[in-house]
Amino acid sequence: MDGWAEGRDAVMPCSSCARSVELAAWEWADDYFALGYLGFTFWNWPPFRAEFVEEFGRRLGGHRVVLLAGKL
Repeated sequence: MDGWAEGRDAVMPCSSCARSVELAAWEWADDYFALGYLGFTFWNWPPFRAEFVEEFGRRLGGHRVVLLAGKL
């Protein structure tokens, strides 16, 4: 999954049949858009308050938000 999250192809084994297939080629019977990733980068910003992250998630339609922080 890390390769996929970084924008590369990722080959994953199917939990049902154990066949390895590129993640983008998986067939989902009940959901055409079953896998997605949206990322934002904020350079030189102060640390985000928890309230900001919660509101950000609400404005994205209630989707899960994961905050990753680092410094170069």
